[in-house]
Order: sequence, then structure tokens, then C-alpha cells
Amino acid sequence: MIELVDSIIRAFWEILLLIPMPWRAVIILIVLLPVFSWLFWRVIPWLLAKVSQIVFVFAELLANILLFLEYLFTKSIRKRGYKPPDSIYIFDDCFSKLVSFCQLVSKQLDQIFHNSLKRRWIPHKTWLILTGIIISFTWYARPVFGETSVGKFIDGGITWWYSFEGWVINKKWATSILKLSPQKTVIGYVNTINNQKYQSAWNLTSNNFQNNKNLNKNGYNDYKKWWSTVKKIEVKSVKPLFKTPDYVLLDTKLKLVMRNGRRDSYSLKLGLVWDVKSDKWLIDSSQ
Repeated sequence: MIELVDSIIRAFWEILLLIPMPWRAVIILIVLLPVFSWLFWRVIPWLLAKVSQIVFVFAELLANILLFLEYLFTKSIRKRGYKPPDSIYIFDDCFSKLVSFCQLVSKQLDQIFHNSLKRRWIPHKTWLILTGIIISFTWYARPVFGETSVGKFIDGGITWWYSFEGWVINKKWATSILKLSPQKTVIGYVNTINNQKYQSAWNLTSNNFQNNKNLNKNGYNDYKKWWSTVKKIEVKSVKPLFKTPDYVLLDTKLKLVMRNGRRDSYSLKLGLVWDVKSDKWLIDSSQ
């Protein structure tokens, strides 16, 4: 049953991955808000009330058993003509109060649960609208904050979100520390081409790149045909021009040694996107 639910959630989330950020996060949170509200106003109060009542019932039962044993003990003492020690009465008083306390708390918890049932658990539409506004505004305003504390705080939140999505899909929690930097991704991509592993290099590109007819009219065949004419690629520099948590634009300077002996230098603007499913950066555009 758990595996079935997990498969349904994963399939649903993979469909949502087709929706770009931040709208994907907006949709998911708007769907989850009623769920969390229902848990907070219905499930959690019910669990607290019932579990606490069970605990206090056992506590009351234990206290009554001890009081009964105390009664038998004092009765035996009186039959012998002795007076029970004062400590016995203190014991009796403490456990009598414990029984009364357990009964009172059980009634109060039950009352709290019934009061929670009267509360509206469906979030007001204002909260749903505010959620969408805050998330979208934060996302698009991120470049304004640069490397300030606010910007880093937003990056941390977005990184957590991508890690959460990676956990939902791949059952693997990836933090920003574990992410391969975009610059290293470009270097790894170039090394893959230099090793003539063209299919592996192709797999390091996004669907947008692979379907771009201006770059690869006939798809992989044209891609492989072009790079087969290159003997070696040298990376001169890779500098970030623009960066968001899921997109990076890099100013990349390359030197290509062709198989016919010609040497060409290129200055490219490479766009990379973060792919949640594969948990890595992919080459998305080349200008």
C-alpha cells in the first residue's frame, strides 16, 4: 500500500516537473496547504486527545490499583489493633489527587478536540493567493539581492526545495554542497567530448538543447557529426554572468583544435539548467 502511494506521488510530481519554477512550487504548496490545515485542525488534535486519554486512563488505573493495595494494607493493620502510619495517609492523598487530575485532564483534552472540530480547517482563499504572490515575488526578485544575506537566505530556501523534490523522486536528499558547480559541469562536458564519448555528452544536455533545430537540425546525428570534426577542446575561462538557483549563464572562452589542423577560438554564452530528476546541471543553450 505504501509503495502504491509512493508511486502515485512520484508520478504526479514528475508531471509537475514539466511546469517551470516558481509556478511548480506555487501549485504544490497551494495543494498542500489544505492538507496541512486538515492535519493541524483535525488529525493532530484527535491524536493528542486520544493518545493522552489512553495514557491518563492507564495512569488512573495504576493509581486505583495502588490505592486498593493501600486500603488492603491499612485494613490488615487495623485488624491487628494498630494505627496506620501517617505516611500512608499522605500516600493515599497523593494518589487520590492523581486520579482526580487524570480525570480532569482527560475531560479537558476531549473538550479541546471537540472545539477543534468546530474550527474551519479549509484555508481561506486569501492565504492561497498570498502564497502564490510571496513565492513568485521572492523568486523573480532574487537577482536584486545579489550576494546579500537576504539573497543567501532565499538561495537556501530554494536549495531546500530542490533537495525535497529530489528526495520525492529519487529518495536522495541533495544539498547545495553536493551539487557539482556549473563551471565544473562545463569542464566535465568538454572532457567527455574530448574523450569522444559523444552519446554521454549528449546526455549532459537538456531537452531544450536537444530539440533546438538551430543547433542540431537532425538531432544527435548532427551533434555527433560536428564534434567528430574537433580533435581537442581547450577551456580558457568560465565566468558566471547571471545566476538563479536553477539557471546559470556562463561566459565561456574555448579554443578548438580541428582535425584538419585549423585552430579556432570561441567566446560562447552557455546556459545551464538544474535538472531535478537527474540531480545535476545540464547544458541548455549556446550562443
